[in-house]
Amino acid sequence: PIFTGDTQVRLPRERFLGLPDQDFDIFKRATRLFFDHRLGVNWSLRLGYAYSTIVADKMSGQLTGQASVTTRLQARRINRQYITSGAQVLQGDVLGRFTTGPIAHRTLIGFDLRKQQNDLATYFQNITPATVNVDTPSYTYARNGGVITNIRNVAFSNSYGAYVQNHASVLKEKLQFVVGARLDGLAQDTITLTQPRRTSYTPPNVITPRYAVLVHPTKDTMLYATYGESFRPDVSGRPIFGSTAKLDPTTGVLHEVGGKTRFYEGRLSLEVDVFELTREGIVVGDPDHTGFVLQAGLERSRGYAISFNTDPLPGLTFFGGYGYSDPRIVNDTNKALIGRQLQGTPKNSFNAFTKYRVTTGALKGLGVGAGGRWVDDRPGATNTTLLFPGYTVVNAQVNYG
Repeated sequence: PIFTGDTQVRLPRERFLGLPDQDFDIFKRATRLFFDHRLGVNWSLRLGYAYSTIVADKMSGQLTGQASVTTRLQARRINRQYITSGAQVLQGDVLGRFTTGPIAHRTLIGFDLRKQQNDLATYFQNITPATVNVDTPSYTYARNGGVITNIRNVAFSNSYGAYVQNHASVLKEKLQFVVGARLDGLAQDTITLTQPRRTSYTPPNVITPRYAVLVHPTKDTMLYATYGESFRPDVSGRPIFGSTAKLDPTTGVLHEVGGKTRFYEGRLSLEVDVFELTREGIVVGDPDHTGFVLQAGLERSRGYAISFNTDPLPGLTFFGGYGYSDPRIVNDTNKALIGRQLQGTPKNSFNAFTKYRVTTGALKGLGVGAGGRWVDDRPGATNTTLLFPGYTVVNAQVNYG
């Protein structure tokens, strides 16, 4: 919990403020079928079908509101979330190779269809005592009153997409171009507590492009630049508190340039990427109304990444990288949030790992490895000054085979 007006509270990791006798039951099932057929030397057909279901019954001791600095008490109640979801997805594409004069082509044409139903219901029940002390929590309680329905929401959605992409290369693949586009559409019906009659929502169809240029000035060096747009409709039907508005699709734009090169006959490789990513309409939890959601404004992340991989000796590999990102809110209905760093996103991160595999002798096939990952401080919710400290994770492995 975050105390009102105090963002420096630290509770031990083992401190549990929920109710340990409330359990989660989640069942996931999926069936997938794939079909792949050669239409000739240069063309192939692929089809896939998937059917999946999720049934989740989640009981918990739910914390609500904010704790009091004075009394050290946090409101608590029993919460039950029941989710059933079913989805059918059909996907097909044709992949082919051909040439037009000096240009070699790899062309992909395809489609996907998705039919999905999501049923979400949340209920809560008050308990006595209605609060828990965050310093000395107690798990003894009695149910108080009847079960109250908080959310009842059913969403039926049919989405479809069609895409085409051509990868063209010239000069023995020293110069390559990628051009692609995708069409997305959605039709959705919902039933909620506030609108018990089925209502329809059909946003306009959207075409998102993708472009890339790859250059190989030498056999060991590759440079590239890419631009892409994304479109992801929300098919969950999750509600916005006090509103009958439907969630808009989440959209994004990526600009990226980079390069990769190898040295010492391929024993050392370096890769550098510089990027700018913007996303709009990201769905986040409503901090003031448990179980409901909001859509964030425009978020932008700029940064770069450097990675390496080297094999200095037979059986020995060393790899790692450094990443820098400056993610911020650039537009929002809440003007106070503009310029804030995004929640949970570090500016700096670093990882390194080394592996050794015995290649000769009685221990041939034995491998060992060790490494670590460091992550910088991360901000908490954008409407607070809370800061989560950075951390380091160390991993090790032993394998044989």
